[in-house]
Amino acid sequence: MTPGGFAPPPEAARLLLAAALPLCLRVALSDLRAMKIRNRAVLCLLGTFVVLAPLVLPLPVVGARLAQGAVLLVPGFGLAAAGAMGAGAA
Repeated sequence: MTPGGFAPPPEAARLLLAAALPLCLRVALSDLRAMKIRNRAVLCLLGTFVVLAPLVLPLPVVGARLAQGAVLLVPGFGLAAAGAMGAGAA
């Protein structure tokens, strides 16, 4: 682990990448084809992280990653609701 404490060990990064990459490729192809990213795909990616991350990362790191996601998600929803930022192609 790096001095900052947030870089995953290489083995953990490989496992998480192997689990997430097929989902990410499917989302990318769906977005290119139909300009849609289904909520189910996003939730599957989140579920993959929630299930696998505690198995390969220390729990404080998992908690920090989830907290970082929440910190970015809340303002993103606010900006999209205010019309200051796009929330898709609709």
